[in-house]
Amino acid sequence: MIILLLILSVFCYSKENISSIRINQVGYLPSSKKLFMVVNTSPTFFNVVDAKNKKIVYKDKFAKIINDKNSGDLVLIGDFSNLTTEGEYYIEIFPSKEKSYVFKISSYVFKDVFVKTMRSFYLQRCGVEVYDEEGNLIHGKCHLEDAEFLEEHFKEPLSGIKKDFTGGWHDAGDYGKYIVNAGISCGTLLFMWELNKDKIKNISLNIPKMYETLPDVLEEIKYELDWFLKMQADDGGVYFKVAPKGFPQDIPPDKDNFKRYVYGVSSVATANFVAVMAIAARVYNEFLPQYSKICLEAAEKSWMFLKKNKNVIPENGFDDPYIKNGGYEGDKDDTDERLWAAAELYATTSKKEYHDFFVANYKKWEPTIDYPPSWLDLHVFAMIRYLFIKDADNEIKQKIKTDLLTYLDKTIKEVEQDGYRVALKEDMYYWGSNGVVLNNALLFIVGYKLTNNKEYLDIAFDQLCYILGRNSLNKSFITKVGYNYPVNPHHAVMISKNILLAGFLVGGPNKEPEDYVLYRYLKLNPGLPIAKRYVDIDPTTANLTKNYKGQTSYASNEPCISYNAPLQFVLSEFLK
Repeated sequence: MIILLLILSVFCYSKENISSIRINQVGYLPSSKKLFMVVNTSPTFFNVVDAKNKKIVYKDKFAKIINDKNSGDLVLIGDFSNLTTEGEYYIEIFPSKEKSYVFKISSYVFKDVFVKTMRSFYLQRCGVEVYDEEGNLIHGKCHLEDAEFLEEHFKEPLSGIKKDFTGGWHDAGDYGKYIVNAGISCGTLLFMWELNKDKIKNISLNIPKMYETLPDVLEEIKYELDWFLKMQADDGGVYFKVAPKGFPQDIPPDKDNFKRYVYGVSSVATANFVAVMAIAARVYNEFLPQYSKICLEAAEKSWMFLKKNKNVIPENGFDDPYIKNGGYEGDKDDTDERLWAAAELYATTSKKEYHDFFVANYKKWEPTIDYPPSWLDLHVFAMIRYLFIKDADNEIKQKIKTDLLTYLDKTIKEVEQDGYRVALKEDMYYWGSNGVVLNNALLFIVGYKLTNNKEYLDIAFDQLCYILGRNSLNKSFITKVGYNYPVNPHHAVMISKNILLAGFLVGGPNKEPEDYVLYRYLKLNPGLPIAKRYVDIDPTTANLTKNYKGQTSYASNEPCISYNAPLQFVLSEFLK
């Protein structure tokens, strides 16, 4: 009985979750829509109060009530969008007199969040010493032996031979480095630069500088791109990943002595590489023209490899002989990556060959856009890129634009029915659901750029508010951002060093019990609504069983570079 009570206490919500007010825990722009939610109670009106002088600056009744299916909450929605004066405020509801967290209204409210979250990529660096914002060493140089060619994937003379694959970013809570997931991550960040460079070009990230004139955001992305270039084989094919034969647990990276391997060439990885290098060639030409040339030459070399190898490589898709779940081995179709590669090459070079490939293959997807992009399916990135190519076929562009806006308008109707205004249908609460939220927001921002329809921008902002705490869990999903944030993410550096680093977005609610911690949580809470299937537990106290002592939830509480990338994209849109 004592053990059971201990387990139950571990999984209980913290005090912060008991609050009935759900709000963006960071704040709002003066011009943005300002909504908040009150859950499972019946207030009659609310005040917005100046946090400094305690004066009431706004008063209203609740605008809407929704019985939210995915969370099981009865949700009242309050709207104070008419309040535009900058300052610090809190909400008080009546008659209970319950107060919200203090939040800001400011034109610069998201700058600090952008810096913290963008620095998370620096904190994922492999191969170098990494320091926190105060200059304290987090870990020393790591994985300097990357990597040996995996015997199961390579024949003589490569089998068992070492080559330099150092550098790049650790992918997530583990220390693997994967081209496939890095592809969508770098692609998203470079697209962010292209759309919003004037907002981010002067932002300092407090990272080591190698190029005096290169903006910090591009300097950090280049650290990953340099590793990409190392992953290209002599024939233009690109290796899938660098990783050990498993997932080392709770070891600092500079103490990780597991042997690490480079895994075989993959056409999925190769096409990802082509797309990213083609974008990089455009972006870096302004600052590092010679590097831009290297990127484009690498992209076209790998495109030639794809031309010679028209079918997916390996024949049945990439296969990891040691890991069957969690290593991005699930993508067995490279047609979407090839389409993205062709679109980016055409955007960079204007060569007819790449345009012809796009025209011949884009009709495979009908409609052209009907869901957000993911590492598993990147055809949406290809379609979006085509929309921004000036000399592309106008009829095709109109088709893609129509499909995009149809998807956005359909999604708006779904958002209007959701108590928290999040663009997550029931079947979207899977592993990495926060990434889905933000990739939908990315599409709404693209829609806004194309149409100047502010409703699209408002919906994108709704998704950011969800991430920052306006959700059924009352949780900001970004470490050290807001008030109630993850404190036990599944992240090897943080666990092994017993520290919490700022700016990491975790995966979020997952309807499937895909790790033991989440499985145990759902067993203890049968019937838990899907929007609340998220666990942030202390691994030092979670004595679940002898075999699982010290575990955290990687299926709901692990950070990943492909979650942070669309977060940066969305945040950049709301910078001044």
